Amino acid sequence: MLLEQFLVEILFRFKTLTSRHDTKFVIGKFEARLPRGHRLPLLGKLYPQYDLYFVQFFRELNNLFTNGTVIDIGANIGDTTLEVLSAAPKFRSIAVEGAEQFFNNLELNTEIIRERVQIVKKFLYSSRIEELEYNSDLTTGGFKE
Repeated sequence: MLLEQFLVEILFRFKTLTSRHDTKFVIGKFEARLPRGHRLPLLGKLYPQYDLYFVQFFRELNNLFTNGTVIDIGANIGDTTLEVLSAAPKFRSIAVEGAEQFFNNLELNTEIIRERVQIVKKFLYSSRIEELEYNSDLTTGGFKE
């Protein structure tokens, strides 16, 4: 299994590094654009249950309630928001993302359902921002002191 994961990762890196364009990727009922090199498709291949554990949960909530709001903190490119809103059509999302490298794709990916998505361009943090350092790769980012 480790060899298979290694080979999938090598193939993924080769394909994304030689690509000059964003990648199209289906998330729930929506087609999303991922920035060049984003690892979401790889995570889906290596871990087929990645981010799917909550889909059935939100389908059930959608059946129980007439509406609801999900707060997607660290929304990245909007993959969680798209997955949740696909599973729960009565729900809305507040998608919070501060990283410029993901924000444009978040806006683009949620454009088709903008009436259900409020986007907030901010970082959430517990310390003074001046004391924190933002680190990122092509897929995710975060702060460290």
